[in-house]
Amino acid sequence: MTRGFNFGAFIGGKATQPVPESIKPHEAELAAFRESCHELCRKLLLLFGIGLGVNPPDFFTRAHSPEKVSGSILRFLHYPPPSATPSAQDADVRAGAHSDYGSVTLLFRLKGQAGLEILTPKNTWTPVPVCPPGTEEDPSPPILVNIGDLLSYWTNGLLRSTVHRVTFASSTTNDNSHAAKPVEGETTTDPRYSIVYFCHPADDTPLTAVPSERVHNFQGGLATSNVGNPYAERKVLSAAEHLKMRLQATYLQLYSEEKHDSQQ
Repeated sequence: MTRGFNFGAFIGGKATQPVPESIKPHEAELAAFRESCHELCRKLLLLFGIGLGVNPPDFFTRAHSPEKVSGSILRFLHYPPPSATPSAQDADVRAGAHSDYGSVTLLFRLKGQAGLEILTPKNTWTPVPVCPPGTEEDPSPPILVNIGDLLSYWTNGLLRSTVHRVTFASSTTNDNSHAAKPVEGETTTDPRYSIVYFCHPADDTPLTAVPSERVHNFQGGLATSNVGNPYAERKVLSAAEHLKMRLQATYLQLYSEEKHDSQQ
């Protein structure tokens, strides 16, 4: 079973939620790390704004003000080794296929730990090396950046969210159900640890049309590219409403139970 711990906002270097005693001495460090992650995401979003010809270019950046309440989360993850689940088969996964809900996601991994795969346009799974060619000697692996559903929704599907999963296996097959062969030098036999930062805009941000001719032309002139894209046609939601929509789609049973309980 995968284990995770989510950190929400920090105020004055302290978590705004209960945390284990072992973590309390490190709260200030975690707060600083979370702040650094958010600022990196804002810089990336500025580059997206420039690349898309958004006017003004800081359109996305301003929507991700760190002073406002948002759905941004810092998550620590631990995947036990496959030996802890001896019944696991090659087709089993540690984390099922999904895309992230927010704007952009930062993923921090350890060298040598295989398992992450992305779904390619050809509908096959391919491993994502922790250290791509040319980075093997870097002191730390590169930070992996995923586009999330919200940014895809916000740009009418021009930017597509990344579908990914984490596998158990070291299978040599590569179809839509089995794991791809791991990158040389990486293994799935050990426990897997990762840190993820899910960046969201402020909850009250209206997801209005992006002021970009490139986005507008994609919506109006490239309709065939939008076939099967759930983010190509949308109504204006707030960031908080979009997050709730994605959570309901993922955890339908849980939300149904909550609704039932509220009617008792």
